[in-house]
Amino acid sequence: MTMAVMFFTAIWFFDWALFSQVDHSVAYWRDQLINLSGIIGFGLMTLTMVMSLRPRWLEQRLRGLDKMYRHHKRLGIASGIFITLHWLFSQGGKWLVELGYLDGPHHAANEPVTWKDRFEQLGEWALYLMIALIAISLIQRFTYTKFKLSHKLMGGVFVMSVLHIIGLLTHTEPGILFMVCTLLLCVAGSYAAFCSLTGRIGKSRKTAANISEISLRNSDLVIFSVHLSQPFAYKAGQFVYIDFNDGEGSHPFTVVSYDGDRRIELAIKALGDYTLHLPSALKEGMPVCIEGPYGDFTYSQRDSQVWVGAGIGITPFIAWLEELSRNDTVLQKNVTLYYCAQNPAAAPFLPRLHELTAARSDITLQVIFSDQGHSLNGESIRQRHILPATEVYFCGPHGFASALSKQLTALKLPADQFHSEYFNFR
Repeated sequence: MTMAVMFFTAIWFFDWALFSQVDHSVAYWRDQLINLSGIIGFGLMTLTMVMSLRPRWLEQRLRGLDKMYRHHKRLGIASGIFITLHWLFSQGGKWLVELGYLDGPHHAANEPVTWKDRFEQLGEWALYLMIALIAISLIQRFTYTKFKLSHKLMGGVFVMSVLHIIGLLTHTEPGILFMVCTLLLCVAGSYAAFCSLTGRIGKSRKTAANISEISLRNSDLVIFSVHLSQPFAYKAGQFVYIDFNDGEGSHPFTVVSYDGDRRIELAIKALGDYTLHLPSALKEGMPVCIEGPYGDFTYSQRDSQVWVGAGIGITPFIAWLEELSRNDTVLQKNVTLYYCAQNPAAAPFLPRLHELTAARSDITLQVIFSDQGHSLNGESIRQRHILPATEVYFCGPHGFASALSKQLTALKLPADQFHSEYFNFR
């Protein structure tokens, strides 16, 4: 985000330095602040729109869709802040004139409304809608359906912003660099808005499928297989979006295993308002839509590694083990896999993990049950492994990941050696 802000600031600066006729009036510098905050806010908003398309080239550079969505969230909040500043700089001059602190044009009460006034009003409405939609996205009390709707409507807000900008460019008389950059942002963001409003996001990566087998089902967990209509390019540890055709839309779930052809295995735990009913709702033969795969959760070549799977977060590690077993691969490294669960009843994958690791000399399985008074923390990892020479991979609850990361960082583990999936897409 910092680099993006610096880039758009540089665009404004060079445009100002090359093309602006500088004077020292308050009105002049107010206009410059309007332009600066405007191009930063609109530039960040455009980046969030482009990220919403889930482009592969950007996903690869940001090391997975989960990381890209974290950047998307931060850029969206920052965009709202800068656009609010843009509005304040714009309105602040008028307020100061009305209060008598600055000299400026005074408008008669019956003065006709111009097109410039209309475009300014459109931008103000877009700001109000943007703030409301960002709030819906961030407030957890709103359902996932409303969250997705707010993101879709953001495309309409972007179109309003484009009309606001195009309508006012002729009145602000910017330099050629500022104008070209702004128009390019308008084109890129408008394409993303069109894809969002017409439901085209992820369309090229969708595959028709049906549930072929349910291997385990209880009150809060279901493990099932899906038969795809065609194979897809999958790497162990990736996840897919699944649409169960129930009007709720697609949700992300990690793939437990893939046979290399058309069968994938998934596990869903009842953790939220939507997944609460899924274990009992799924039926064999049910048609579903699979989108993906996404993500870049893969291990490195470092000799010493710790893999931590907490609860349902064990699934990407099972995918890694399944792939190693299928390819008869032995890792040339020391790996300890920690499976953290509340108790044996909450560890349905334990027999499978024992089977996958029993004959392996490269991977050691450690099981930790919290009900038995055991826990995994930074200190316990430090006692068993050499820090900072160890790479740590974590998948599980966000709070656990955050706490463990802070503990290990305090124990001198470099921050870039702690890898975690960020499945909190809100």
